[in-house]
Amino acid sequence: MGKLVDELLNYLATASIEQLEQDFEALQEFNETGPEVTSFIEQSQEMNKIYDPLPEVTVSNEFGNPEFTLDFFYLSA
Repeated sequence: MGKLVDELLNYLATASIEQLEQDFEALQEFNETGPEVTSFIEQSQEMNKIYDPLPEVTVSNEFGNPEFTLDFFYLSA
């Protein structure tokens, strides 16, 4: 993951303003997909309040091989 971040930071540092504007225009269509970042952050914060603390995750293998069992992870209440 570090390499991707380094490449992005390098690109942003070396690209011309014109190139960045072209990139922004080319990606503009994707701004209409999904929630806005601020909405996503607000919803995530609300979910953290609801599930604080997070439910305990228990790993159970009583049903057999977890590769073939959908009940491998069990969230205890």
